[in-house]
Amino acid sequence: MPFKGETYGSNIDEAITALEESVRDFEEEAKVCSEQRLGEIDVATKTTLMTTRQLDERARETDRRVQQISQDLSGVENRFATQLRLDQASIEEKLIDSTEKVLEKLEEKGKELTTEAHGVQVHNVFYCFLTSSSSVDSKTGLRMF
Repeated sequence: MPFKGETYGSNIDEAITALEESVRDFEEEAKVCSEQRLGEIDVATKTTLMTTRQLDERARETDRRVQQISQDLSGVENRFATQLRLDQASIEEKLIDSTEKVLEKLEEKGKELTTEAHGVQVHNVFYCFLTSSSSVDSKTGLRMF
């Protein structure tokens, strides 16, 4: 007695074989796609790593430049402070010299004025003495004896 479906057996076997081949092809394609995705992830990871290294290098270079600028500014500040002290000392020296010259001139003027004042005083006292004396004529200033 023939089994039901025996006539279709070869078709089913062929269909199963075709299905198994399709599944294998699909699995291979899935494996290739998976490997491509992993490759893309690997490339993205490497790109990110390279970018991170470049940023780190730029940050270090920026830090070096900032330190160099800071040192340069410190040197400029020191030179400026030194020059300022020298300028102040020079100005103070010039001020002291000019003050001393003014004081010397004032002392000279004071001596001149003192000498002149003494001369005026001597003249006045002598004049008073002569005009008050009875032996001298007050109008002519001549001696009367």
